[in-house]
Amino acid sequence: MAFRVLSWNKMLHRCKPYLTVRGMKKTAIAALVLGAAVVHTYARQESTPIFRAGTTLVEFTIVATDNSGRPVTDLTQSEIAVLQNGKPQPVAFFRFEGSAFGPDAAEPRREPIAPGIFTNRSEYSPGPARNVTAIVIDTLNTLPEDQVAVKAQVMQYLRALAPNTRVAVYGLGANLRIVHDFTNDLEALRARLAAHRIEYNIQAMSADELVRRQLQEAEHYNDTVDEDSDSNDDVDQDAQADAERQAEFDKARAQMARADEYFQEQLHTRRMNQTVASLEALGNHLAGIPGRKNLVWISGGISMLTQGAHDRWVNSYASQVRGLGQRLATQGITVYPVQATGLQIGFLGTSTTAPGSSKGQEEKMHLRPMTRENDLRIWGTMDMLADVTGGRAFKNTNDLMAGVSAAANDMRGSYSVGFYVPDNSDNRWHGFDVRVSRPGVRVLHRKGYMALAPVKQPVSWAQADWQAAMQNPLGSTAIRLDARADAVPYGLNVLIQIAADDLYYKRVNGQPVADLEIGFGERNQKEWTRVRRDGATITIKENPQATVQPSIVRFAKVWTIEPDTSHVRLIVRDRMTGRFGVLDMPLS
Repeated sequence: MAFRVLSWNKMLHRCKPYLTVRGMKKTAIAALVLGAAVVHTYARQESTPIFRAGTTLVEFTIVATDNSGRPVTDLTQSEIAVLQNGKPQPVAFFRFEGSAFGPDAAEPRREPIAPGIFTNRSEYSPGPARNVTAIVIDTLNTLPEDQVAVKAQVMQYLRALAPNTRVAVYGLGANLRIVHDFTNDLEALRARLAAHRIEYNIQAMSADELVRRQLQEAEHYNDTVDEDSDSNDDVDQDAQADAERQAEFDKARAQMARADEYFQEQLHTRRMNQTVASLEALGNHLAGIPGRKNLVWISGGISMLTQGAHDRWVNSYASQVRGLGQRLATQGITVYPVQATGLQIGFLGTSTTAPGSSKGQEEKMHLRPMTRENDLRIWGTMDMLADVTGGRAFKNTNDLMAGVSAAANDMRGSYSVGFYVPDNSDNRWHGFDVRVSRPGVRVLHRKGYMALAPVKQPVSWAQADWQAAMQNPLGSTAIRLDARADAVPYGLNVLIQIAADDLYYKRVNGQPVADLEIGFGERNQKEWTRVRRDGATITIKENPQATVQPSIVRFAKVWTIEPDTSHVRLIVRDRMTGRFGVLDMPLS
């Protein structure tokens, strides 16, 4: 195995040490250095503010449109006001993001990176370093016939995209899969999507739909029994026996319906949990990308409220949906939900199944009524996610790409805004509002942010958590990482560079201390072979005269590896906040 190692100078510069490191285990851990004046090859944005001690920067995007919905591209900082609890907040920076998406936009510049250096920072990936669109095709909550239409329209949409567009496609099924991660190679993206399979998932059918169909089958069976009984002249039907048989049949049918409702409620809960977990995992994957991050969720939808026909108790998932929206909003992700069922046909409510009746047509054509109570509950889920994150919801339309088109149009009128708040992490949602002084201009923005608080005591992952994170195809950029690996006998000497402001620091003896876990996973050509972990505490030696925190920490360790290892995955996890970053290093 050969590992190309080039100069580290462009990536890592010598600087005055500002911290000390104490290993949690008695293993070989090199000293870390952290520099306030370190120069990196990743792009510095001219409007990006410095990191201030004792405060938290709330960075978000707004979309400005006129009364006709056209993007407004010449808004100035003096025309906006950010209010929290009704009080104006000083705007730390204001940046127009839409210039990269206009008709005359130039090809985006990719930051160079030396061979042998690995990073999870978005500015080194193909395409523009900011402002992306993720399309999620939800097969978990969508019927197969609707998936066919979704796939066809996504393929058609990708053919019409501008060459510089940076987009990714993911599949949400039993787990979250990468169809194609962010790229501006649209031919490769279309080819990968063409190979994406349609999935049949019985869980996508709503509980009330399944119960209704099963009751119809039971009624049909009962009618058949009655017809067979009437045609048998040799059997003397006793009226009382017939009534008892019918009562027993009705009782069994009701018990079956109750049992099925309970089963379907469990499936619904599993679908909701899987949907939330998958979208949160995608949020972690997108967290480190600056600028506007649009998530277009194309789905049959999942109801925020459930209620059975026999058990009338209402089960609400509103807090789970709201919490998901708030966490995604805090990561700077804007959700555009699109209902995959398209335009639906109204049902008049007649009971006959004769050909030509509305009921008969529904059964024949498998049409779902748009007035069903369950659809309104699904719309509630979509509306809540869009409202909290600052997006738009699209339902009851055959244009399934309306959400993608709206997300692309919003990019052209998007601005990044930031303001500072005191560092008072309390795990609560804090709302804010944005107002524009220019007449006729409206803005879309997320409704607030979560002031995430660390745990009282450090929490370590179990081995199963490490295994799951290593095998998850979606990495996380919640902690930004750079690394270099040097081949040594029987292993690798790995030097990791960590963005200091992605970590949480608690006070120990008056000094800020970060508590980390470092995971190291190995994979050969077939499977993951082993996962190991280590830990370190990082203590920053503060300068009382400084108002700016140092920006980089470094961690070095020699890891032994197996001879057939072809891929290494590094995970750096903050034990106080649970945030983690993932860095993949293919070995050659």
